Amino acid sequence: MKRFISLYKPSLTFESKLGPKIGYGAEGDVYHYNDNKVIKIFYISGKWYSYKRVLKFLIENPQKHFVKVYDFGMDNVNCYYYITELLSPLSDEERSFIDKYCVDENNNIVKNIPTNSNINPKLIKCLKELSAKNLIFSVNDVHGDNIMIDKNGTYKMADLGYVRFKRSFILSNYKMEKRTRNSQIKIKWPEVKKL
Repeated sequence: MKRFISLYKPSLTFESKLGPKIGYGAEGDVYHYNDNKVIKIFYISGKWYSYKRVLKFLIENPQKHFVKVYDFGMDNVNCYYYITELLSPLSDEERSFIDKYCVDENNNIVKNIPTNSNINPKLIKCLKELSAKNLIFSVNDVHGDNIMIDKNGTYKMADLGYVRFKRSFILSNYKMEKRTRNSQIKIKWPEVKKL
């Protein structure tokens, strides 16, 4: 049994037996959590501060082409976690199409995504929307294994490890207090309205 401490709902502490391991990455492992949910447990805490802001925003403002997030926090051995909906992997052909034609050598989505009659147009639309200039997130590490499909047939970014708010979004939505001689810059984070 693992003990989990929610950072989204501070009063929530729960114990759970993890289901089978269904995936892994450079930073952690993915396990079945419930029938329709998975939990990603990761071990690198350096990015946790920006992770928390993105996860909180996605819980309160679900985005069409990002995995649905339910909770995030720490476990009893100081690893971090987030719980998301269960998604299905793409077909081999779709994964290959993304890896060969839709991302550059740094796993960023290319500007001109080609069309292909064998590929679902919803996948191409998802990739275009994930790379749109008006998107509030910067999405990196896109490849065939990180784009998955939900039970309704919607393609989504499944790995949130390299998803960050764009600087322009932060500057336009969050106010900085004036810095005085002996104080540090303080940032006020107001409630963000749904898009």
